[in-house]
Amino acid sequence: MTKDLGYSTEQILVIPGAGSPEKAETLRTELKRNPNVLQVAMHDYMPHSSTNWTYVTWEGAGPEDYMKMNVNYVDEFFIPTYQMTMAEGREFNSNMRTWKDNAVILNESAARQIGWENPVGKRIVYNVDYKSRTVGGAT
Repeated sequence: MTKDLGYSTEQILVIPGAGSPEKAETLRTELKRNPNVLQVAMHDYMPHSSTNWTYVTWEGAGPEDYMKMNVNYVDEFFIPTYQMTMAEGREFNSNMRTWKDNAVILNESAARQIGWENPVGKRIVYNVDYKSRTVGGAT
């Protein structure tokens, strides 16, 4: 029996090291020229990777409240490429520039650990840059 991880890796090719955003866009354009390539997503780490940890705190947290969280910077094509479904809220959208730097999508497990039944619209802070971000959705 296999556990449903909430995403698919079927027929997905991972090419590490795309480099700068400009190089990544060039790579995306070149890959999309191939009719066999259905989608191209850019992200820092694979969904199951555990190499980019940071501590986070959240709106309403006390001084001793924090959680270690794995962070993955992704583009608007990541969720559809990995066939993830949104439990609530919405996916990233390239037309909404504020999403790029100011929004996050949490998984339901992280929201539960924080104690949020509905995380959409709540705020979290990464302790790496102390920047507040709005939760736009949950997977």
